[in-house]
Amino acid sequence: MAEGARSLTSGDASRPIEPRRLAAWTVLANLFLDTEHSEGILLCLARDLRETGYSSGELEDILRREVAPVFGSNLLSMAGEWALWDKDEVAEIMEREFLSRKRLTPSQWVAGRFTNAMVRRDLRKLMRLA
Repeated sequence: MAEGARSLTSGDASRPIEPRRLAAWTVLANLFLDTEHSEGILLCLARDLRETGYSSGELEDILRREVAPVFGSNLLSMAGEWALWDKDEVAEIMEREFLSRKRLTPSQWVAGRFTNAMVRRDLRKLMRLA
């Protein structure tokens, strides 16, 4: 499990979100947009990802366990979000859909499993750019 994931498990909304965890969530959430990013955006996302200090294994774990279940449904929606999410939006969504719950809903689990595979290649590309 990624460092800090134990302290930020679902159902633990009383604990403040670590700034670097929020930064990782924000970059990873932006992989679930229904749009292709320009090279400039990709370079900015890669820089932000590098600055979190998480290893590639930790980032893949955060993507799979935390971000994909919450943001995965955006890729599956006909009216999905296209604009980049900012950290305040990501914090609000993660608090509501992940941190405040004791466990993932069945639809979160399915969306997360399915869409994690869809964006894993994009995450690896960002890690190469970083």
